[in-house]
Amino acid sequence: MRKILRDFIILLILTGVTVGVITWWNSVTAANRIDRNLKAVVTLIVYGADGGVKCQGSGFFVNSKGLLVTNAHVVNDAASVAARLASGAFYNMKEIRRINRTKDLALLQFDAKETPCVIGLGNSDEIEIGEKVYAIGTPDGQEATLSQGIISNPVRESNGIRRIQFTAPISPGSSGGGLFNEKGNVVGITSSILNIPSGEQAGLDQNLNYAVPVNDLEAMIADTSRSLEGNPAYCYAQGVSADYRRDWNKAMDYYSEAIMLDSTYAAAYVNLASDYFSTGNYELEVKNYLKATKLDPSNSNAYFLLGTAYEDVSQYDEAVEAFKTALRLEPNDKDFIYELALVYLARGDKEDARLLINNLCRLDQGLGAVFKSILDRQK
Repeated sequence: MRKILRDFIILLILTGVTVGVITWWNSVTAANRIDRNLKAVVTLIVYGADGGVKCQGSGFFVNSKGLLVTNAHVVNDAASVAARLASGAFYNMKEIRRINRTKDLALLQFDAKETPCVIGLGNSDEIEIGEKVYAIGTPDGQEATLSQGIISNPVRESNGIRRIQFTAPISPGSSGGGLFNEKGNVVGITSSILNIPSGEQAGLDQNLNYAVPVNDLEAMIADTSRSLEGNPAYCYAQGVSADYRRDWNKAMDYYSEAIMLDSTYAAAYVNLASDYFSTGNYELEVKNYLKATKLDPSNSNAYFLLGTAYEDVSQYDEAVEAFKTALRLEPNDKDFIYELALVYLARGDKEDARLLINNLCRLDQGLGAVFKSILDRQK
């Protein structure tokens, strides 16, 4: 079909009909490019640990084997993710291949063999002010939504992070969609909007829309290829180093990569859980400590930390069982005894708590006295 069209155009050019034909041909190819990219953009349905829908966002496939790009904040703390195409096809996420919370990018691998994919990746370093672009996403679940605009600023920096500012309208749910140039190549990943919060223009559309530069994505894809051949211990060590700097997000990226390389890396799950505690995500703290105890059932400290995580979500019965397991493994650990006693008090089990006092006083008279004082005040 394409050969016939080309031959037809050549014939018309030879007979002197040029400007109108070129305009027509450009419109046909532009429509084809948009149609292909529309088919590659998906609605992402993100589920939480409780099985309920946590949020909805956008994404797009970059190859025919189910590799998908979205924003990190769309899938942050996701228990599972489903992708729905405009055609109605559904795919389930197999794994998070790589996530960079600083850049707000995530690469997800879906359980799929033949997925539609975008035309290609452009070069975000070459885009210019005033260049025409179009955005494709699924705002509020409205699939295959396309909007047009221009580049307002190709290098807008905020807190040292580069973003592309553009005018094509996007809305909540568009995060993770594609920003395309006129050739149909991705130049950015739509990530956020900014509205004026107060004053006469509060809430109005200000065309303050931002995208992550696609060159950040290309570097991440290259890193993914290298990291899959990497060393999980190295990633774990980098995570520990980031923890010392209190850079929790960077540490979580490294621990997640270590787990991706070695799904039985119990220590990585422990440290990942600790960072979820530091960032206030207690449900995922529990989930990762639980995974660590299943991988390493002789790790008394992992059970103890699981108990404290259950305390964070007020699941005291589960906390008691975790602390009991820790104590079976380490019967003379005073911290384990003390925490179990406190949970007994939280449940109102004063007698069970009192039974622990003698052993606690034997191991640590000061700590035992503190606990005895707490228990006496409960009368």
